[in-house]
Amino acid sequence: MRHLKTKAESSHPPLLTGNKGGIRRTEIIVATSIILIFSYFIIGRLTVPETKDILFFSFIKPVFDNDPLVNMYQYIFQFFTAFVFLFIIPLIQIRYVFKEKLSRHGIQIGDLKFGLKIFTISLLILVPLLIFSSSMPDIQAEYPLSKLISRSSIILVFYEATYLFYYIGWEFFFRGYLQLGLMNDNTTKSNLFLIIFYQTAISTILHIGKPLGEILGAAIVGPIFGWFAIKSKSVIYVIGIHFIVGITVDIASLVWSGLL
Repeated sequence: MRHLKTKAESSHPPLLTGNKGGIRRTEIIVATSIILIFSYFIIGRLTVPETKDILFFSFIKPVFDNDPLVNMYQYIFQFFTAFVFLFIIPLIQIRYVFKEKLSRHGIQIGDLKFGLKIFTISLLILVPLLIFSSSMPDIQAEYPLSKLISRSSIILVFYEATYLFYYIGWEFFFRGYLQLGLMNDNTTKSNLFLIIFYQTAISTILHIGKPLGEILGAAIVGPIFGWFAIKSKSVIYVIGIHFIVGITVDIASLVWSGLL
């Protein structure tokens, strides 16, 4: 396989398809990816020393006036921060800087048959494994991020629904904006390896501080999800897989810990 092509990649804007233009486009994606990840980490992930309280959220915390669910709100804030920095801003850049179709970055149905197959097989393997791993103390200590969601089914459903925005941002950024975005009509096997390594390395680094099993899982899943996105020409299926994985871990952890 000398070159990797997708239907969506066959019509790049002329400015970005030439050798020189391609370099500019690659530089833009790499540079903005670093800026966006750093911004997301500072605003949505950085915590107050020796606590799990999100530092930036502490500045707006007084707005909630001692609301008993404020601990949950800070994580919803984190989810939407990821959505803005990892989805909305890259999406604007794709449309108005690169002037490309979103399908070029995986926002499309793509190969429905393959997508549904890997979606089903992945969950059949992962869900039982995650239910078992959620019995481990370090996983229960970490998830759900807010234990307050066990208070009622309405709160639980609301929280998990907002969680979807986090996974849309995460998977689109790493598998769509970065990986599919850095690929072009001249992508060779060696270049593809570097692209997948880049998106996997960054996504794994962002898991530092999480349970060891989750860090190792991120390193393993990064290339697999990357391959899924390439084969299906879509990020929709990996978003769905990752979202259900997150819900499964949250609920299983609550059940194992006796909170649900």
